[in-house]
Amino acid sequence: MSKTFKRSKFSLLAVILLVGVSLFYTSDITQTETPELFSNEKKPFAFANNTYLREFGESGELELEVKADKSFYFNDDALITTESPTIWYTNEQGDKLRLNAESGQFNADTGNLYLEDRVKLSRTSSEGQITTILTQDLNIDTRNDFISTDREVSITQDKSTLKSIGLEASLNDRKIELSQRVRGIYDLAN
Repeated sequence: MSKTFKRSKFSLLAVILLVGVSLFYTSDITQTETPELFSNEKKPFAFANNTYLREFGESGELELEVKADKSFYFNDDALITTESPTIWYTNEQGDKLRLNAESGQFNADTGNLYLEDRVKLSRTSSEGQITTILTQDLNIDTRNDFISTDREVSITQDKSTLKSIGLEASLNDRKIELSQRVRGIYDLAN
């Protein structure tokens, strides 16, 4: 999969969410007021409940799925915020990734995704090996498949676990840099 297509995948996500939310607003469905959550702040341009998106690749394979309890679109900032997002996608190496969090923000202009509160990233390699990363927040550069956090992180693969403060990783290169206070248990039997 080329980088050009990868960049357009998340931009397409933003466009599809915008179109879906726009259709929601222009339909004959009874509209409600903006949620109280935004009463004293900047209000979203549009919002939707129980959003679900599937995106297929050029040859028909499922490449991206996004599910969220609530989605809010802020037109001026090209920003989409979500509650309880779950994201499934396949990177350039064929690894299947699943991301979960309590909340998330996606900036359509920059391609940056920020997840926070009980963030879990699971990666299943093409060989079936599962790696899990747990942290409190995670920045994802979707254009370069690069993730980072400066918070405490736990990485588990099979029976081996590493813990650290801070992480930077290239998802396509499968390279992880742990910043400080690295400690762990590695099972040599594997």
